[in-house]
Amino acid sequence: MDFYSCFDSDPQDIDLFCIAIGRPDRSRKQQHIGIYYTSATGDTKFLHQPFHYHALESDPEDKYLWLDVPLDADNKMHMATFCAMVAEENPKGIAYSICHKGTSFTKTGKFHTESQFAGLTCATFVMQIFESQVLPIIDVKNWKHIPSDKDWQNQILQVLVKYGGVEKDSDYYLFQKKRLADGVARFKPEAVAAAAVSPDAPHSPSDILDCSNEILEAAIAHSNKV
Repeated sequence: MDFYSCFDSDPQDIDLFCIAIGRPDRSRKQQHIGIYYTSATGDTKFLHQPFHYHALESDPEDKYLWLDVPLDADNKMHMATFCAMVAEENPKGIAYSICHKGTSFTKTGKFHTESQFAGLTCATFVMQIFESQVLPIIDVKNWKHIPSDKDWQNQILQVLVKYGGVEKDSDYYLFQKKRLADGVARFKPEAVAAAAVSPDAPHSPSDILDCSNEILEAAIAHSNKV
């Protein structure tokens, strides 16, 4: 698999719509994923879920690799157009949550959730962009919770309290804690990236393990360069 980055390749060279992944903060040892797409004005934009109710769109950064996706030109154009709609329809961002069940994007790009306490991580955000356009990349039913998922999820809840303005006694926080205790699957950025760039989706974890590891290694190596 070939990897491209806006550090050593002009982001304007992307083919309408692609995956962006990197490790923006080396000290945290955490990957972040989003989408690079070409806007109607011909500029490359970065669409992602950065945090709890933060703006979803920004400019490309040299901290990210970009990876092509196996879609034809018409589908790439459609996905790029939809990304612009998502950015426009959600100017204040969306909730950051470990619980994405019941979430979706409408035909116009508006974020919708059946539960007021559900939301998206950076990885499930990318998953739902594809899912909303009937191009699922992850076989969710075969993606099981594993015990180590809770370690990361507990860290996320601490960050939401410390930096996201979420109160520990709020219904939002208590809902997250209950779901965490029950066991909710985590979708890692590198796995979602692998699913998005691999043909014959949707994928289970075993389908994309090697590709996911390759992307993780490339993201770490890139973070050490920039």
